[in-house]
Amino acid sequence: MHGSARLYCPQFADGSCRSCSELPTPLGEQRSRKLAQAAAVFGTEVAQLTPVSGPAEGFRNKAKMAAGGHAGRLTLGLNGLQQPAVDLCDCPLYPRSMRQALGVIRRWLNTLGIPPYDLSSRQGELKFVLLTEATPDRALQLRLVLRSLDWLPQIRAALATWQADWPDLQVVSVNLQPEPMAVLEGEQETLLTTQRWLGVPCGRFRLQFGVRSFLQTNPVVAGELYAQAGRWIDELAPTSVLDLYCGIGGFAFHASAAGRKVRGIELSAEAIEGANESLRLAQSDPDLARATAQLSFACADATVSELGSADLVVVNPPRRGLGKSLCSALSGSDCRWLIYSSCHLPSLQRDLADLSVFQPQRWQLFDMFPHTTHFETLVLLQRR
Repeated sequence: MHGSARLYCPQFADGSCRSCSELPTPLGEQRSRKLAQAAAVFGTEVAQLTPVSGPAEGFRNKAKMAAGGHAGRLTLGLNGLQQPAVDLCDCPLYPRSMRQALGVIRRWLNTLGIPPYDLSSRQGELKFVLLTEATPDRALQLRLVLRSLDWLPQIRAALATWQADWPDLQVVSVNLQPEPMAVLEGEQETLLTTQRWLGVPCGRFRLQFGVRSFLQTNPVVAGELYAQAGRWIDELAPTSVLDLYCGIGGFAFHASAAGRKVRGIELSAEAIEGANESLRLAQSDPDLARATAQLSFACADATVSELGSADLVVVNPPRRGLGKSLCSALSGSDCRWLIYSSCHLPSLQRDLADLSVFQPQRWQLFDMFPHTTHFETLVLLQRR
């Protein structure tokens, strides 16, 4: 799809879904607006690299579908108090393989007869269907978010039939979310399959993704993001790298190299377990063992972690940014370089003001979220 094209979506056209707020705007204009916003932060004195974009449709690897309708006649998509339920199983943001899988899952749940949760009466069981695909392998992870565990035996009994019907379904779990509030998931997770991890290809590596971990929704652009950070790190050739908010290890693995010490820090215990499983697999591969020999991961709070004597620090914080405390710690640390990956320009701008001991050297925009106003920005900073 070229820069002047617009993606057609019937749900947007009839007004039933407006999640992609920029859909009427041609792709080229969408990206020009994003680039102008980012350029206003950095000015002309910081080198701007060519922006990176990917497919404009079929790019999402994660679907978060609210259950609506009635038992036996479910919709999977949008469901709210103020509007009718909207089925989005054919949403063009998902690849054909995921759209097909969503339709099959809807059929399974209709056959099962599980009632969707009704927001007004607070009755029913199925709240959300969360589906993740390991692109391009098409292996699937399915999570069903329920109000109670009353339907767990029926779901468990149906699982063998589901997997025989759709062999790419590798990981299945049930999440308990009993509270009558707008929360996507609860704390209790019941894994129904013997396989725990979804292996997600990422460059030379296969990252092990757990049911409660974070994964970028655009694998093509995310792969370019990690690869670019890896190239910058190789160019600078630091002897030690610290990756804060490392998640399942996307940046840390791409930072790894023979003779380089790399440590990833992440608060999510499951994400660290997945990263360590990915590391075990990498170190058993003769082509990757030497590069990952000094790579390690630890479960800790990035905001209070000891920064040690790392030459270079990678930060990929949540939308709220780093905050003053971590910016102060980074400013007072020994690191010479900082690579900042941000999904929210205002918080990045605030943090850059608090990281004034570092000078931005170059930046690059990654259009991770077409048809929205959101994007990812990668910045390389050097201590003044």
